[in-house]
Amino acid sequence: MISNAKIQTCIRLLLPAYLFVLAASGLYASSFYSFILFHSLIEVVCAVVLLTIFVLAWNARELLDNHYILFLGISFLASASFELVHLFAYKGFGVFPEYDTNLPTQLWIAFRYMFSTSLLIAPFFITRRLNAVAALTVYVIITALLFEAIFSGVF
Repeated sequence: MISNAKIQTCIRLLLPAYLFVLAASGLYASSFYSFILFHSLIEVVCAVVLLTIFVLAWNARELLDNHYILFLGISFLASASFELVHLFAYKGFGVFPEYDTNLPTQLWIAFRYMFSTSLLIAPFFITRRLNAVAALTVYVIITALLFEAIFSGVF
């Protein structure tokens, strides 16, 4: 006879995998219904993950031994902003009707540029300390300048 503790342990171990498969199946099924729905769900999940990493890193900044995660968390906040605006600018979404299909493409490029550059810079903060407020300020300024360049047509 299987004990109650073994059943609970099995459920605790298998539940995350079951939920992942269920979510992935739901996303896959939504792609048959509407590509815009599928694209929107993927973008929202990506943005939520990036924002969650920022919140965790920001709130744990006093406890971190190295500032690699803190730097990535701050950069992910800026990346998530590009990801969300890219979602709203997507053709067929209707939030920015005066812009053509170049707007979501430029926002996607800015997102990938910000994300990849941050991943290249982040290893420097494994052994170095990071001034979190200064880094956040720099990322806000860079993000604002990139948004200005994109929406003014200079990008």
